[in-house]
Amino acid sequence: MSTAFEKSLAALRHSDSDFVASLVRDRSLLTAIAQLNVCCNDCASDEVKSWTCALCDQQIQPEKLVYVTQKDKEHDQAVAALYQNAVILLFRGTDNIVNVLSDVHVAAAELPERFKCPGGRAHEGFLQVWSSLRPSLLTALSGFQRLRESPLAVICSGHSLGGAVSCICAWDLALNTSYEVLGNVTFEAPLVFDERSCSCYAIPTLRVTNDMDPIPHMPSHLHHFKHVGSELFLKKGRATFCKDESKHRCSQTNHWWNFRTRAHCTLKHYFGFDFCECTGTAFITKVRIASYIALCIILLLLVGLTVKIIRSIHSPSTKTLAAGSTAEPAVPDPVAVDSAHPTE
Repeated sequence: MSTAFEKSLAALRHSDSDFVASLVRDRSLLTAIAQLNVCCNDCASDEVKSWTCALCDQQIQPEKLVYVTQKDKEHDQAVAALYQNAVILLFRGTDNIVNVLSDVHVAAAELPERFKCPGGRAHEGFLQVWSSLRPSLLTALSGFQRLRESPLAVICSGHSLGGAVSCICAWDLALNTSYEVLGNVTFEAPLVFDERSCSCYAIPTLRVTNDMDPIPHMPSHLHHFKHVGSELFLKKGRATFCKDESKHRCSQTNHWWNFRTRAHCTLKHYFGFDFCECTGTAFITKVRIASYIALCIILLLLVGLTVKIIRSIHSPSTKTLAAGSTAEPAVPDPVAVDSAHPTE
């Protein structure tokens, strides 16, 4: 018997409405996808497989679930969840997301030819994660496909670093497999692609961002990077939809002095639950403190320089005093005696 969640997925697949618009309109469906991300990110793998974790809602339990690991890595990085009408691919975040994003040695790498975007570039670290996951994930999807007669529909999703990888995954699967990629949903994901790649990217994508979250603005050293898709900006329990990036709306209204580390995980005001513990975002706190200290030092230097200039303007110089007075002739010292001509 189909659950309400599976019925919503079926309606999403066969609806004439846009994928993004459907998610924005159906808050319960978006919340369910967010809940899946929390369950697969924060619960132990054995609890997720048995669906006994307190964070795993029974109403969204999948028919079958497979953990996908990176090549040559021990830890799990993605979860493939099979439902009656679709597969949801959930990419896990990481505690050291800020360390990954702030590494200035990580540059933009050219996209592989299979993305069909000559000259397009993406964050090298995210490309490496996807390349490592790709073989195992395709194997998991093939196993699911054997259980279904019709081609599978796929939704990609992820929080933080996982959201960045899900963007690359959705694009790759849409171009190079027979699966029907319905769309991509990311939660507080960082920048992934450069402007050229964004122009090639055609996957329906909804980016959910939170007020004062620094991660969607990183990596800051790759200034030519842009976001893909449309944005649902959350602030104090209210949501603002931005179809395109704008400097005056949604998360673009945030500035570095407003950033808060906990904003990357605290979404209870909208979804009713938080995403993670944010143990890896202490770096942002250090950056903000260092920035404030540097700003204070600069202000002190400017104040000192200003005071010095004002004093130099109002203090009379030696030359001014000399010009206003008559010089007295030098009087020889009466005690001094010319040693060359002694007195008699």
